[in-house]
Amino acid sequence: SVIIEDLNGDKIKEITVGWNIFTLSRQFTVYQFGDTSDKETFFEAGSWQYSMITTTDVDSDGQNDLFFVYLDTNSLVPSAYACIASYDEIGNLILRSRIPVDGNISGYSNIYIDSVNKSTVILVDAFKNEHDMITEVLKWDKSANSLVAPLFDAETQTTTATWRNNRRNVEDIDSDNHYEIPVGVEIVGSTYVINGELQEESLYYTRWSHFNGEKLKAEKYVIYNNSENYSLDIPSSWDGKITV
Repeated sequence: SVIIEDLNGDKIKEITVGWNIFTLSRQFTVYQFGDTSDKETFFEAGSWQYSMITTTDVDSDGQNDLFFVYLDTNSLVPSAYACIASYDEIGNLILRSRIPVDGNISGYSNIYIDSVNKSTVILVDAFKNEHDMITEVLKWDKSANSLVAPLFDAETQTTTATWRNNRRNVEDIDSDNHYEIPVGVEIVGSTYVINGELQEESLYYTRWSHFNGEKLKAEKYVIYNNSENYSLDIPSSWDGKITV
């Protein structure tokens, strides 16, 4: 992947080049134009490993930053990180913030940029396994001068608040220019156990939710039947009260 964009506000575009270095690992390098050894040329400003990358104004200072997520496949303990790289006040490209996110995943699907109260919110869809997905929610905390993941459980090192048992991606379902996250809700009574063995897999409906800056707010409830290719909208009053 290649990104050509002015990242330090000098009106000269930097070139960010990413490439594969292992099966699931990638590395990107930012090349900056400037004076080196008494001549003008491109030089390496910074380089980090990543899984998926984009540019956006994370801290709302008017200058785009490099946002990237990195799944560490070489670690003995599953681990992943959300990171920000940007130029500091003296013109050096630095890793400004690096925080843990759910590492018990198999890869990433997409990055979405949203806003809440004029502040940037970043949504990252991730695959948990062959069928399940989660969405990481990230924003900038000015007081901590760091990225934060408000839905990430630091104790369990997981993000279960946005889990669903399907590969449905984040989407703007109501055309309000803000993204909604599909969250799986188990239908009570859809499983039963005989002699200690699970007889049926759980059934779920989808609670489409918008992140309001602090927590998820439900917007719409839908039952999807993929095998018969139909969906059914359900009223909010049914939420948590459906059984089979």
